[in-house]
Amino acid sequence: MKKFRVFLQKQKNTTRFQLTFWYMIILFAVVFLMGAALISLISYQLYQNTVVEADSLKDRLTAAESQSKTEWQRTVDSFVSSDHPRYYIRVTLASGEQVYSSETAELLEDFDEWQTFVLLKNVLWEDRFEPYYVRTFQKNGVKFLVLADMENVFDTIEKIIFVIVAVMIFSLIAGSLVTYRFSKKMSRPLLHMMKEINSYPDLESLGFMLTEPQSPQEVHDVSVSFNQLLSLVRKNIQREKRFIADASHELRTPLAAIRGHANLIRRRSFEHPEVLPKSLDFIDKESKRMQVLVEQLLTLSRFENGPIEYEDCDLSAICLQTAEEMQELLQQRFTVKVAENIHILGNSPQLRRVVQSLLDNAQKYTASNGTIKLTLTRTDKQAQLCVADSGRGIPDNEKKMIFERFYRADPSRSSEIPGTGLGLAIVKESVLLHKVEIKVMDAPDQGSIFVVTFPLG
Repeated sequence: MKKFRVFLQKQKNTTRFQLTFWYMIILFAVVFLMGAALISLISYQLYQNTVVEADSLKDRLTAAESQSKTEWQRTVDSFVSSDHPRYYIRVTLASGEQVYSSETAELLEDFDEWQTFVLLKNVLWEDRFEPYYVRTFQKNGVKFLVLADMENVFDTIEKIIFVIVAVMIFSLIAGSLVTYRFSKKMSRPLLHMMKEINSYPDLESLGFMLTEPQSPQEVHDVSVSFNQLLSLVRKNIQREKRFIADASHELRTPLAAIRGHANLIRRRSFEHPEVLPKSLDFIDKESKRMQVLVEQLLTLSRFENGPIEYEDCDLSAICLQTAEEMQELLQQRFTVKVAENIHILGNSPQLRRVVQSLLDNAQKYTASNGTIKLTLTRTDKQAQLCVADSGRGIPDNEKKMIFERFYRADPSRSSEIPGTGLGLAIVKESVLLHKVEIKVMDAPDQGSIFVVTFPLG
C-alpha cells in the first residue's frame, strides 16, 4: 500500500498527469457552463411558449360573451380536450357558481397546499411533483383560473440534462485518454533525454551529447541549451585542469630550487660559508617569484567571486600615473601620448592593472634597444588605449591563446623571459568585467599592438 501511494505521488508530479488533470478540469468547466447555458435557454424558451399559450387562451376566454353557467360550460369544453387535457380551466361567475373543464375539479381539490418555485411564482406543483403554470384574471365580474400542464416541458428538460451529462462523461473519459496518450507522446523526448543523461554518469566524457529532437520546439531548445551548457562545462573543466597543472608546474620549479639551496646550505654552509649569500639571494628571488604568482592567482580568483564596483574614472590620469611609475623600470625607449580629460565608468585599480600589465608584457618581449609606446586617443563615441612594442611579434594562430592562463608566446617556457604567464590573463578578465574589447594587431614595422576600446557617453 505504501509503495502504491509513493507511485501515485510520483505520477501526480508527471507532465502527463498534470496535462490530463487540467484538461479534465477545463473540459468539465466548459461543458458544464455550456450545458447550464443551453438548459437555461431551452427552459426559458419552453416557459415563454407556455406563457404565450396561456395569454392566447386568456384572450379567447375574455372575448367570449357567454353569460349563463351552461353557456360557459360549453365554451370551456370547446377550449379543452376531454381525453388528454393540457389546460385546466375554472370559471367563477358573478353569482358564485363555478364551471370546470374536464378533470379540473379533481385537480384543484388540494390547490391551497400546492408548492411554488422560488424564482417562478406562477409555476406550482402538487405532491407528485407535477408542475403547472397558473394564471388568474377576471372580466365583467367573471373570474378565471387557468392551469397549464408543464410536465412535458420538465420531461424535455430532464432529457436534455441527461444528454448533456452523458456527453460530459463521455468527453471526460475519451478526452482524458486521448490527452494522456498525447502527453505521453509529448513527454517521450524528455524521458529519452533523461535516460541519455543517466546512461552517461561521466558528463565530462567528450563523446557525450544529448540528442536534439526537432519537436516539440521547447524540448529541442532545452536540449540545445543543455548541450551548449555541457560544452561550456567541459571547456571550463579542461581549463581548470590545465590551470591546476600549469600552476603546479610554475610552483614546483621555484619550490624545488628553494629546497635544493636549503639543502645546500644545510650540508655545506659550515665548510664553505661562501655559498650562503648566493643561496640566500636565489631563495629570496624564487620566493618573490612565488609571491607574485600567488598574488596573481588570488587576483584571478577575485574576478570569479563577485562583481566589482564601478565609478567615474579619469582614464587619462590613470595612464599618466602608471606610465610615470613604470618609467624607471623600463630599459626601452618609452613614449607616452595621452589625450586629456577622458572619463569612463570603471574600476580604477583594475584599469591601472590593465595598463601596468600591458606595459610589463611589452617590456618582457622587447629588446633593451627597442621602443614601447603608450597612447590614449579619443573619438566621438569611444576611447582607445594602445600599447605598442617593437618586439618579436605574435603569430596569428597565437593571438587568442596569449590571454589564456600560463600561456607563454615564447616556446621555451623557461626563465629566459621572466613572468608567470598570468599577466595577460588578468588583463583579459579585467577587460571582460568592464565589458569592453581588447585586440592584438601586428605593428607596421615589427612588434605587436594591444588595443583596448572603451565606449564613451
